[in-house]
Amino acid sequence: MASFTAILNLLAAAFTIVLQIVTVLVILWFMFSKNRANDRFLKLVSHNAYIFGFLITVSGMVLSLIYSDVIGYVPCTLCWYSRILLYPEALLLGLALWKEDRTITDYIIALSGFGVILEIYQKYLELGGNAFIPCPASGPSCSKIYVLEFGYITIPVMALTSFTFIFVTMLIHNYITKRNSR
Repeated sequence: MASFTAILNLLAAAFTIVLQIVTVLVILWFMFSKNRANDRFLKLVSHNAYIFGFLITVSGMVLSLIYSDVIGYVPCTLCWYSRILLYPEALLLGLALWKEDRTITDYIIALSGFGVILEIYQKYLELGGNAFIPCPASGPSCSKIYVLEFGYITIPVMALTSFTFIFVTMLIHNYITKRNSR
């Protein structure tokens, strides 16, 4: 089991770094694009935002379940809150893709935005910050580190990266859709 966990941690961390790079590139492209509404790359991101979001949320959901139910990492309270935000996104995005409905973007932005804030707070706790909201005595501490790869990739960093990517791509989807519907 130890080698499975080590391989899983390494793969998840590597994917997280790739997603961080892609997120930064998408943000920079958006910032420096001269004609955002008609930019081919931004249109590609917008057109595939739901697919990307669905794949990332399902991956996060499966990974969180493997960590807790297979490997045995007990989720802290903030991890449960993160799941409360992530799991409905997977369901909503899956249904939206199936129904070919692109009207839930604002809801995904809201869920991901709250997820970004939550994961920044959890990373702050991991770094030794004082809790604004006390973690309950029952269960693991919200600052406990189960995974540490490449010197900074932890479970909250993985979740933060996923929520940030989804947040950014959905904002771009909203922007491109509204600009091109005029």
